[in-house]
Amino acid sequence: MENGIKERIIEETCSLFTRYGIRAVTMDTIASQMGISKRTIYENFCDKDDLVLSVMTWMGTENMKTIKKLEEESETVIHLSFKVIEMVGSMMERFNPLIFEDLRKYHHLVEKNTERLRIQDNIALSRPFVTRGIREGFFRPDINPDLINRALHAVFQLTGDFNHFPRELFRRDEVVRSVYLNYLRGISTRAGIELIDKIETETYKH
Repeated sequence: MENGIKERIIEETCSLFTRYGIRAVTMDTIASQMGISKRTIYENFCDKDDLVLSVMTWMGTENMKTIKKLEEESETVIHLSFKVIEMVGSMMERFNPLIFEDLRKYHHLVEKNTERLRIQDNIALSRPFVTRGIREGFFRPDINPDLINRALHAVFQLTGDFNHFPRELFRRDEVVRSVYLNYLRGISTRAGIELIDKIETETYKH
């Protein structure tokens, strides 16, 4: 991203949203944090909804770039799965859960407009992941790729449910890893399960 003022406002606001949620971060907060005038913010964004939309769009785009890069660098779909687990778990651990609640409550239209950019909602992004797993022989050939792909998104959405997995009881990265790996084993062949167990042991149990 270029280092222009608009881009810097988006990046700084993203950092503030991640720490404090959306509602708690006012235009005054952003201006004070950046050492700029509130007028400068309004010269670049019509209102807070516009700024929130820009931040969420930027976050989604950056996440997708990261996923694509991980996909290209991963030896197998199982290796890719562990990289995505680490990425999502780490991201959710950093995020104040209020960011999602505030988005739903106070910026509903923004949420709808950015839905396709969120990892857990992007059906098209993960469809090649399922077919790759079947092609490589790590996912069972009898599964329905479209159905399994949609179930995959439901699994990721579940890991973000703070009612089922309260933050005071469970770390986000632990939730993502535990829930997702068990799902992954269910759709995997014997070779897939063996590779999952091998990587899990090497990564988490030494």
